[in-house]
Amino acid sequence: AAAPKQPTQPVGVQSRRLGSSKKLDARPNRFRPHAWLFVGPLIDAGDRPGTAGLYQLLCQDDLLVGHLVHTLGFLLACLGHAGVPDEVRLALTVLDFVWLFRFHKEASVRRATLYTVSQVLLYSLPLHEVTAVAFVPRLTELRVWLQDVVDLDTDADSVRLAAGMLVGVRDRLV
Repeated sequence: AAAPKQPTQPVGVQSRRLGSSKKLDARPNRFRPHAWLFVGPLIDAGDRPGTAGLYQLLCQDDLLVGHLVHTLGFLLACLGHAGVPDEVRLALTVLDFVWLFRFHKEASVRRATLYTVSQVLLYSLPLHEVTAVAFVPRLTELRVWLQDVVDLDTDADSVRLAAGMLVGVRDRLV
């Protein structure tokens, strides 16, 4: 048997590239100015008169709660890296809302809460906001909660997410 032939051209020249060869120009995030229009109604629906049915439904339907909390995290991810005061306020509002579900009995809701909190802390809030004096009590409570999830939660995915968040928070703040 003959020895395999050595290529005469670099791999990049021979390889087929998937996708378009055109370079796309970066555009500003068009979702940013409209984020409150998506997130606001999801959070504020219970504050209006005659909408007590939403909170009753949230208390009864664990699947709906999990999807709502995960959707809020996904919408924060669509914002990209924050820094504008309105986006920081939006992220803190979402954090306050999902914080209510951190001890939920359903594992899927706890996982969605961990995902959304990770979007708020590690992606949506700028570092100067996380390290601000006003945020220190929240950060302390968050670390205690994450450590409790790692130590006591029965859901393996929740434990894995919480452990990753603890490492991420430590890396970001050190």
